[in-house]
Amino acid sequence: MEEQNQDFNISGTINQADDSFEPGPAPVAKPKDKKKLILGIAVGLLAIVVGMGIVFATGLWDPVWNPLRPSPDKIVMEALKNISEIDSLRAKVKIGIDVTGSPEGDTKVALGIDAVEDNLDAENRKGQFLIDFSIIQNGVEMMFGGEARVTGGIFYFKITTVPLVPRLQLAVAGIDLDPFIGKWFRFDPKEAGMSLQTMTREEEDEITSEIWRLFSQSPPFRVKAKLAGEKIDNKATYHYLLALDKENTKKFLLELVEISENQNTRPAFGIIDTAEISSQIDESFSKVGEIEFEIWIGQKDKYVYKIGIDKDFYGVDVGNGQMGNMALDFEMVFSEFNQPRNITAPENSDNIIDLLMPFFQIPKVFYPTGLEFPE
Repeated sequence: MEEQNQDFNISGTINQADDSFEPGPAPVAKPKDKKKLILGIAVGLLAIVVGMGIVFATGLWDPVWNPLRPSPDKIVMEALKNISEIDSLRAKVKIGIDVTGSPEGDTKVALGIDAVEDNLDAENRKGQFLIDFSIIQNGVEMMFGGEARVTGGIFYFKITTVPLVPRLQLAVAGIDLDPFIGKWFRFDPKEAGMSLQTMTREEEDEITSEIWRLFSQSPPFRVKAKLAGEKIDNKATYHYLLALDKENTKKFLLELVEISENQNTRPAFGIIDTAEISSQIDESFSKVGEIEFEIWIGQKDKYVYKIGIDKDFYGVDVGNGQMGNMALDFEMVFSEFNQPRNITAPENSDNIIDLLMPFFQIPKVFYPTGLEFPE
């Protein structure tokens, strides 16, 4: 017998073949396990959701649309409550007012205050204030400056800057301000035979508690919008746009007047007409329109870090019955919470009477400038 070529087919059997080779059928792939695939996707999605939840909840990433953000109203109320309980802080205030359409010409007013308050010692409340004030009218700028301190129940202040024009005008009246500039003066109630303590600490705490109750029941504002947060002093903040709630504000103010009337110190001011006050509040609100302001609140400590207002008023009486416009720019920044401050009384100070006496010793008449000159 002639030898024939032997080949193994795919299954391992021997085929008798001639010169041509015919391969066996292609292998059939096993179907993937769909259950394992679905389970893997579910686990991956769950990990993403949990991870994003942790990121949102911890504030590592806190976009405006974060669904896990606490209620803005609760955050604002908590922040205001916290700031009211702080015993020491620093506040920087900037106020700018632009008046146009006045008969005397356009006027710009700027006020800056750098204030430090320390009430850590309830028996010796202390404060320090740096004040800068400027006014520009008809292209002429006048700048004033001063510093004030409060410690030991005594008020100290000194004038650091006075414009040349008022100094010259007062010199004509016989008053030389130069010896008074940069010199400390004091007002001591004991020296004047006065007492500024009208309430005990317990009474103050009681009134504060009552005011906060009214504030909580009738919040004078409402959160209008969530804004993009930003860092202040390297601290992440919530950022909201608030709008004044006129009805709640009116209710709060009227009840506040009622609390004041119930205090023993109020009769000296006479009987307060709440109906008239209510009418005045309504009239004021109708003139100013909607009032909005921004607030920045620390995400971790829930302290108020900044408040800002930018408001235009139209149809304002700017003098002599003439109507004009006014733009208000207000900013207050808080920092250095609950830190003790070293605020001391000046080494040398004169009684405030020494400053005021020259103004009482000369006859005076009023001039349109608002300054006083001898007859």
